[in-house]
Amino acid sequence: MKQENSLKNISFLGGGFRTEFPRCETCKWFNWEHYVCKAFPEGIPDEKLWADEDDVCNGKYRYEEE
Repeated sequence: MKQENSLKNISFLGGGFRTEFPRCETCKWFNWEHYVCKAFPEGIPDEKLWADEDDVCNGKYRYEEE
């Protein structure tokens, strides 16, 4: 049986365990050094970390894959 990722931000680890990363971490606006983004320079709200790609953050920025 072949394992495939149904979403780009989901990885399968040994033993069939699945880890999902916040979508923000794959966005071009995300800053790893400070864990913030252009839309939320003071910190990303939890509900936005797990938002859909179609959500617009802070009324201005849309998810764009890095």
